[in-house]
Amino acid sequence: AIDRDGLPPVQPGQKFELWGLVYNLVDKIPLNPPLIKGELDVAEYYICRNYTDVVNRDYSVRQIAAHYPYFYGKMCWERNDDGCAYNWFSRAVQIGYDMEWLEANIGSLLARHKQYIPAEKYYQAAYRLNPYFPYALFGLGYLNYINKKFNEAERNLITALKNKPDYAEAYYNLGAVYLEAGNKYQARAALE
Repeated sequence: AIDRDGLPPVQPGQKFELWGLVYNLVDKIPLNPPLIKGELDVAEYYICRNYTDVVNRDYSVRQIAAHYPYFYGKMCWERNDDGCAYNWFSRAVQIGYDMEWLEANIGSLLARHKQYIPAEKYYQAAYRLNPYFPYALFGLGYLNYINKKFNEAERNLITALKNKPDYAEAYYNLGAVYLEAGNKYQARAALE
């Protein structure tokens, strides 16, 4: 089903999971009661009907509101509908313009399609927002590896691992960097 704005509807009180915690979208955004009448979903209201209001709100309100298009983007990604995913992730970035994880998502989507130059711009944006964000560092390290810049790839992947020691993909890519650079012993250590 599609609503009048061409967006999939969200059920009132719909729950979603974020970092292992379950949230109720309606309960998480503080409202002035006159803004919403009836059963209209809060995130749908902010994103579809009053975009400028949500963009000008504080970070915590925008973070919750950005999850509405983000989760639709993730559903599209999981269905391998990358055009749809890009559309929804772009909407999420418009609301969460200072949220590094949203920028890194679009970078990952573009890198998946070998669009490395625009992917790097999104990873760089995520890095500028948070230079310790492991997914931005991983993305930059991956792109450095693709471009055979092994020293930069190593530096980014090691920094990603310092910030997220259980990041298996970063260990794997670090091993690949070492192997490509001819360091068999370091490659083996990274892969163990």
